[in-house]
Amino acid sequence: GIKVEVDLDEWTATIQKAANKNTDGLLGAVPGLIDSTGLIPTKALTRVAPTVYVRGNAPFEINSGKDLQGKKVAVLKSVYIVDQFLKPFRDNLESVETLDALEMMKMVFEGKVDAAVGLNLHSYFIDQYLLFGVKPVFFSHEHQRPFGVGIRSDWPEFVSIVNKGLDAIGENRLQ
Repeated sequence: GIKVEVDLDEWTATIQKAANKNTDGLLGAVPGLIDSTGLIPTKALTRVAPTVYVRGNAPFEINSGKDLQGKKVAVLKSVYIVDQFLKPFRDNLESVETLDALEMMKMVFEGKVDAAVGLNLHSYFIDQYLLFGVKPVFFSHEHQRPFGVGIRSDWPEFVSIVNKGLDAIGENRLQ
């Protein structure tokens, strides 16, 4: 009997809404973000990793973050694990911040950037929006984190309800 609505907005605005309790939670966040916004984490839904996307015909290889140096790279703004992954290389690449993942992926598709750094789950956009030729080429397992839901701190009962639902679905089905 619980009605759940998904409010779509650009990521930084969504984070601010969650921190100000103008929304009831974040659907999909890493533990550090959940903690910093004062939310209570649910059980993890999956794991996410910073992922580099390029066009299939790119004239270069990406085998590590270091290979992004000297490249023009689209980056989804305010994604903590992506920022941590890029931190050692930020001064040696041209970073183009985007407000949403689809915009970032389209920039790669259209050849406006050499690469994009987002999350592994952003590969969803390739098939969904027919961005053929864009492909994930590097996953940073070192920066991989659990990914779950953060719920308002004044709703601990709802966290319990969500966790029971996740248990009922089962880890294999969630993956």
